[in-house]
Order: sequence, then C-alpha cells, then structure tokens
Amino acid sequence: MFSGILTGSPGAMAGLEEDYHAESLGLVALGGRTVNQLPFVAKPDAAVYCQQIELWIDTTLWLPVQQSCHEANQSVITFTLEDVHLNAPLAKDTFEVEIPSDVERLRN
Repeated sequence: MFSGILTGSPGAMAGLEEDYHAESLGLVALGGRTVNQLPFVAKPDAAVYCQQIELWIDTTLWLPVQQSCHEANQSVITFTLEDVHLNAPLAKDTFEVEIPSDVERLRN
C-alpha cells in the first residue's frame, strides 16, 4: 500500500481510515511548493507495515509530492516527486519498445 499512495495505484488509499488516525499539520513549504502535511499514525491493533505514513499534498496540483513510511524498527523510507508536470506532451516514440530479434515470444 505504501508506494501505491504516491503513484495513485487503485485501492492504495483503502484501509487508511480503518488502520490509521489522520490529522493535518497545516501548510508547509517543501521544495518550493506549498503543501499540506498529513500524518497517518497506525491504530494500536492495526497489522500494518508502516507505523506512521506522512503525505505532503501539493496545494496547486492536489497530488501527493512526497510520502514517508516510518517502520517499527525506526527506519524511514521517503519517496519524493520533483519537477512534476501535468499533461506534459510526450513524443510518440516514448512508449515504443524495440524487441531484439533473438527474443522468443511465448504467447500471443
């Protein structure tokens, strides 16, 4: 679930309300952006990987631009998106894949 929040994976937010207490720490600056900082602290009986998740939601984009996972062993994993552009034009060949001639196709 953790990495899916930042990328907007379907169902990534499911379970947050059930497993975490949430609050807003208000507006803060992050990398030149104004963001709303939202900590989610695990409820006592929740069987979760992250004891605390923090999201930073950009107030212009309304998208998470950073998230952190605080693990039970005190490790912290942080993902940050920088240089975010909505609906940026992409060259047609951006998603073209060149498959080497010696690759065997296993199914159609």
